[in-house]
Amino acid sequence: MKTMGGLPESPEERRNRQDGNGEASTSNATLLFRVTGNVPDLIAHVFEAKGYFEQEDEESGVWHVHWRAGRFKPSEYAAANPLQRVNHFPKTTGITKKDALLRNLRRMRGIHGPVFNFLPESYILPNEYMMLVRNCEQQSPDEPKPIWILKPTDSSQGRKIFLIRDVSEISYGHFANSMTADHLLSDPPPTSGTGGSLYSYEKDPKLDEKGRAIQTELDMSTTLRMLKSRLNKTVTPCVKFTEAHLIQRYVDRPICFCGYKLDLRLYVLLLSAQPLRVYWFNDCLMRFATQKYNLNDLENNYSHLTNTSINKNSASYGTDKEGIRAGCKWSLLHFMREHPTHTLNSKLLWDRIKAIVNLTLLSIAGSIPDNGGCFELLGYDIIVDESLKPWLLEVNASPSLGIESEADTAVKQPLISNLVDFINVVRKTFDAPKAPSSPRRSDRPRPGPRATTARSWRRC
Repeated sequence: MKTMGGLPESPEERRNRQDGNGEASTSNATLLFRVTGNVPDLIAHVFEAKGYFEQEDEESGVWHVHWRAGRFKPSEYAAANPLQRVNHFPKTTGITKKDALLRNLRRMRGIHGPVFNFLPESYILPNEYMMLVRNCEQQSPDEPKPIWILKPTDSSQGRKIFLIRDVSEISYGHFANSMTADHLLSDPPPTSGTGGSLYSYEKDPKLDEKGRAIQTELDMSTTLRMLKSRLNKTVTPCVKFTEAHLIQRYVDRPICFCGYKLDLRLYVLLLSAQPLRVYWFNDCLMRFATQKYNLNDLENNYSHLTNTSINKNSASYGTDKEGIRAGCKWSLLHFMREHPTHTLNSKLLWDRIKAIVNLTLLSIAGSIPDNGGCFELLGYDIIVDESLKPWLLEVNASPSLGIESEADTAVKQPLISNLVDFINVVRKTFDAPKAPSSPRRSDRPRPGPRATTARSWRRC
């Protein structure tokens, strides 16, 4: 219902009209949304354009859609009505945390074979440091040493990522507190008859009381070699790690465009885990590095990383670059209109990417409970190598929805607009509803959502 001025009817006006008519229509119930955390303004703008009002009372359970930047607590899932929509499923961290994703895909590969071989060779540090070293030692001397990329298991936006050429650049000293020894003591340590200390025997100085490898300092030769290599800038300086990392074989022959490395950010909508109902948006972001790809300079993040949060600090970010122009992102649909014969326009490639999406979610589908009101927007990062094989880099639980460029507007604006229509919110009149303290956000300029099309979301 709209007033004479064309503005949406406020909750107070609706209640006054309902009191005058003596009845309330369930089909015309006010749609309420709530946002929690660092949620981009685009979310609220689209909901308001769709006729929703924002519920700002944090204690109220009266809302139809709750969009949160972080995770919900189990008690919040339990308290939600099945007709209320929340934007996360429980337990999807099984694929959105890098170490958990690796464990789940390893498990599925052990059961179902190489069909799950779409994640680059990876190890969790420090726990799997010795496994990494042993596998590297088995490599033939005639083979070129692979490049490795290290990244924290629970970080985003390209923070704390660096590349190395040799695993010897990582030492025991980086993981002293939690390294597992290559061998454990075969016999239990002796103790005195009076319950004396475990240190009353001559123990291996490289092991702690639990048999774990320790190292308090690096030997002089190792220290000098590492310092020399850093001074010559032949390796990336390593630091002592204070959190778990994933080390992954670097995809060193990616598809490039005009010499610039690129990857894809796909948007996937999970509506149900059992049975699996998953859709992907018909457009995605192509993310480019802002300097030409160069394997001779592993320290240049602007050449090897495609994260916008990193490349927007590059001196060449705003310049007109060959092929990709200013910035570092394109809409895939826009790119395909300008370059219809590009390698990315391959049905086989997209069938393989579709399989990656489905198989990744199948690895955790059996463990995800569902109260009927959950949905989740996931961001899949895919890189394609020269042989047209797609590799999964990671899955993001809260993909960035901020608007920083024309490509963001072209992709994310219709993405959210179509998603709001697609989740099929049921209008519901709550018992004793509370009116939102502020029915609208401030009237700041905002883009209007694009028209919904039936083919915007495609079934995987």
